[in-house]
Amino acid sequence: MRQKILPVWGQYNWQLKNQPNVIGAVHHNQLFTVGLFDCKINSDVFHFWIERFLIPELPKNIVVIMDNATFHKRSGTQELLENYGHQILWLPPYSPDLNPIEKMWAWVKRKRKEWIVDSIDQPFQLFFHLCMGN
Repeated sequence: MRQKILPVWGQYNWQLKNQPNVIGAVHHNQLFTVGLFDCKINSDVFHFWIERFLIPELPKNIVVIMDNATFHKRSGTQELLENYGHQILWLPPYSPDLNPIEKMWAWVKRKRKEWIVDSIDQPFQLFFHLCMGN
């Protein structure tokens, strides 16, 4: 018997705190490092992710493309990347079409419509499975 494929959907209450958020990086059209955080992303969380997850995975002398999200602009984040030999290329304001990660997130959102889930944890497991190409 074939399982029916049901779309994964939900409502977002902007007043709720501690909603899961994802930060990721794309290199050669491959999502290669992802962080799932059970909190809102702010400049401290983003800096932590850069330091602990992104920098250890980056090849040498990479140009890191970032949009103008407020949390990208923390004092010390650009210097941290530069200390490891990387540069930041800031995108023009309001230009998601130029941001490679936005194409990846759009692809992930399209794929999630095919997921069959039995528990609240499964969407996250499927997300990481999908992103890491396993």
